[in-house]
Amino acid sequence: MPRRVLESFLEEALNISVSLGSTQNLWQRVSAAVAQPCLELEEQLKQEPVLNSDETGWRSDGERRYLWALVARAFVFYTVARTPQFGSLDSPVGGGLRGHLVQRPL
Repeated sequence: MPRRVLESFLEEALNISVSLGSTQNLWQRVSAAVAQPCLELEEQLKQEPVLNSDETGWRSDGERRYLWALVARAFVFYTVARTPQFGSLDSPVGGGLRGHLVQRPL
């Protein structure tokens, strides 16, 4: 979500006034706080017996990107990739999946 959209949402929906600089600062702090747990969940993906998955694409500054949702037994992992092919090298499991990957039909 763009920072300006978040800033506008906080103001309009929750009546919280936050500057763009404060929004960026909080964004960075939260990103740092969740970095390690995200890495741990990403590693756990490879151990899951079954992963359900789906992706959706969009363009950002003229480049194509794909948002992947990987649904494990106890958590959902979201990631952005440059390809719609999940087995690619930039995917979280990168071919190291030990279980089954269930993708939605086209």
